[in-house]
Amino acid sequence: MYRYFFVVISLICSTATIAKDDNHEFSASILVDGDFLVNKDTDTYYDEAELRQFKLRYKQDINKHLKTKISINLSDKDISISDMYVQYKKNIFETTFGRQREAFGFENRISTSNQLLIESSLITESLAPGRNIGLNTQVQTSFFTFDLGLFNIENDDEVEQLTYRYSNEKAITTRVNIDLPYNLHYFNIGTSFSYRDTNNNAYDFKSTAEVHTGLDLINTEKYDTASLLLKGLDVTFLYKRFIVSGEYINQQQQLAKSPINYTQDGFSFTSSLFLTQDRHTIRNGKLKEFTPNKTAGLELVTRYSSMNIESASTTEQLQILTLGTNFYIKQHLKFMLNYSLISSDNRLGRITDYQSLMARGQYTF
Repeated sequence: MYRYFFVVISLICSTATIAKDDNHEFSASILVDGDFLVNKDTDTYYDEAELRQFKLRYKQDINKHLKTKISINLSDKDISISDMYVQYKKNIFETTFGRQREAFGFENRISTSNQLLIESSLITESLAPGRNIGLNTQVQTSFFTFDLGLFNIENDDEVEQLTYRYSNEKAITTRVNIDLPYNLHYFNIGTSFSYRDTNNNAYDFKSTAEVHTGLDLINTEKYDTASLLLKGLDVTFLYKRFIVSGEYINQQQQLAKSPINYTQDGFSFTSSLFLTQDRHTIRNGKLKEFTPNKTAGLELVTRYSSMNIESASTTEQLQILTLGTNFYIKQHLKFMLNYSLISSDNRLGRITDYQSLMARGQYTF
């Protein structure tokens, strides 16, 4: 961990002199989490505190059309590159090359520091594609956004070790998003699609049930997989201080050298209400960074998630109800508290119930 500290100091020192330039931007965020998970059936518990994220971001506008971005994430366990790309934009067309988040889903494209709850939903955590190296082209108007990307699927271990090798797995991901803003109203509908040629490599499916330091409540065996086909649909409505959002993801796992395919799917339903005179902003299907109107903002959030996992060894269903509160202090400080009821049901009819309490302190500068 000490070598990561020196990396951070070096980056801060090297960018401090250019952070004031209009063509350069340097920022950072620190997230510290604490999790407490209880198995109600066995009265056993698990607890842990961690440095969840120390992210450094650097952006440069080379000219009015071309810009670059790099973000490095440090945690208790590893150091990794989140984003590293070059982007060219002219009129309604935008092309991005490098390591970037695939344009799939609504929640999946919200940055960690802007999330309404501490963890992403079950379906986003387990099914939605993350960041990969590739080329994405976007067409964007005031009410319509279309993305099409070609990606090389990375190995997670290589990402953590900062060693990138050309993979034999490829993906094509596309998204269509329609915005209908009107005064203080906003309606958004998006559909996503991703075909992933996994080249007969072994795949399994895991879920920590929206508790980052918790157990893998779903953990299937690995099966040689020819391809994965993902389809998603999301709808979001914003009115003044209130947001409601629903999302569905379906994944078809085609086994290698076999006619058998398995289905993993699920949905999430999220609502948010500010108790203060504040409101979120959504543009082109993305939730933007929030700053309270006055010194502080207070927000209540609820989410219901459900996911089904089908494999040769098991059929599992997870259901989670989460209640959360967010307390914002000016632009830089945010405190989050989440309480969840978790139910796990397998095909043998065994139901296991859990409770979790999670807290986060976040500082952005």
